[in-house]
Amino acid sequence: MPICQKCQSTFSNRILIEGKVRILNSRKYCLECSPFLSHNTKKIHISIKPKDEKFCTSCKETHPSSEFYRRRQGNDLSSYCKKCTVIQTQKRQRKLKEQSIQYKGGECVKCGYNKCQAALQFHHVDKTKKEFTLAHRKVTSFVKVKDELDKCILLCANCHAEEHYQG
Repeated sequence: MPICQKCQSTFSNRILIEGKVRILNSRKYCLECSPFLSHNTKKIHISIKPKDEKFCTSCKETHPSSEFYRRRQGNDLSSYCKKCTVIQTQKRQRKLKEQSIQYKGGECVKCGYNKCQAALQFHHVDKTKKEFTLAHRKVTSFVKVKDELDKCILLCANCHAEEHYQG
């Protein structure tokens, strides 16, 4: 017996309509959801219920499971939805950069610029000793970054560009 795609009920695959036996095997919807000869299947909206939902502990909202990242180990999902994970990551990276800037003196060593955190960059004095790029490192601990910062000087974007141009 076929199953209606809208109401999920089963319906007979043969029925007597207007004195004729009609075969309903190819129908997607039962006769209640789509009456015979009405040709209204394009207008039927199937309400799809999400199979799995999860509660985000950050925004306090329930989202479909597809809106959560899988954890690195195991099959369980993150406790934050994707949107909240991105926001949390940006906050953590900004805080780490702010700590790093303060650790290196808070201003460009060449011109003294200190107005915008986004315009301050870390320049490796000896690039052969460079282990990783600070901007691309995904770390949560400031302690892990200090050793790399000790190999750098803090420059504004203009002085950093000049350093590489001369360099």
